[in-house]
Amino acid sequence: MTYMQKFSAILRGLITLIIAAVMLIVGSDSYVFVLLFLTLSLSISGLKTLIYYFTMAKYMVGGRLVLYKGVILVDFAFLTFSFADIPKVYILIYLALVHAFQGFVEILRAREAHLYGEESWRKNLAHGLVSITLAVCCIVFVRNQSTAVIIYSLGLMYTAITYIAAGFKKTTLVYIQ
Repeated sequence: MTYMQKFSAILRGLITLIIAAVMLIVGSDSYVFVLLFLTLSLSISGLKTLIYYFTMAKYMVGGRLVLYKGVILVDFAFLTFSFADIPKVYILIYLALVHAFQGFVEILRAREAHLYGEESWRKNLAHGLVSITLAVCCIVFVRNQSTAVIIYSLGLMYTAITYIAAGFKKTTLVYIQ
């Protein structure tokens, strides 16, 4: 990573950590804020992916997968935005499904990295297990309506810590001769 990318990762982590702390302090009143933040982050990520597809990935091998990823992220953003008027129980189920899917994908990535002998498989496995633990917490505490805010805030804190750790991680430079 360049110094600018490291600075950006640390700054993104600090901002995410502050947002998560504010959501925890406010409590169950920040339910709409959780939906808004999730919608905003999914739509920005999806739009960035679509812009990347139309500017560069269109002509690459496997570029259509980038297009599909962007469309799915924007679709999830619209779906999340439409959840503002439904009961909070469905939000917990939605969060549980998102965390379970994310955890399952991370565990599969960790398995693949372990088969190839990469060192990052432990980090992917830990990330997958944390996501699945958050999904189980969503299901176990489905009766408590403020659980969605707490679980989402804990997930944001974990993500912020990984951003900050990635910003401070030393990267090796490969010189091509």
